[in-house]
Amino acid sequence: MATPRLHRRTQGEEEDASVLRLGPGMGIRSYQMNNSLTKDEHKEFNNAGCLLISEVKYLLENRDKDAPDTAYVCTISLDVPGIRCISIYLTVWSWNTNSVYNKTLEYVKQFAKFTTTDSASAVRETLRREPQLTQFETAQIANLCPADAEESKSIIPSLVKVDDDRLQALLDEIQTMRKFQS
Repeated sequence: MATPRLHRRTQGEEEDASVLRLGPGMGIRSYQMNNSLTKDEHKEFNNAGCLLISEVKYLLENRDKDAPDTAYVCTISLDVPGIRCISIYLTVWSWNTNSVYNKTLEYVKQFAKFTTTDSASAVRETLRREPQLTQFETAQIANLCPADAEESKSIIPSLVKVDDDRLQALLDEIQTMRKFQS
């Protein structure tokens, strides 16, 4: 099996998280290095939305209930406000014995911040109302649930554009939703 060639970064590829330029490892190029699909076949992912870990947990758990031990290509869809409908295409071979699936499910169960789809949707809708936030920032805030504006700006540098008081109000609202989720 051929290994991917390393390439030197040019001046124009410098990473800068404060403007969401996250480097070559965060895009389609890194995925292509390990897969046989061409760049044209990946175009549908260029403008793909970001899912919350809680939403991924819901998708995986429901897929597991629908067909626990079958082998076929399946589509899982979740209607997320602002992103229309998200479809995930999976090729499933002995679904319950797939180690990648099991590790992914274990991960999302451990790190999901919201226990119900209603609470995850409410958080997404709350953050979506803030026009300055990108989908990436929305997902990061919901996945990490920082306690205050200072913490959120230190872990998500691109949030410097958002006023501290407005950001703190959003974070407080999310913490309240998290506390009272059923």
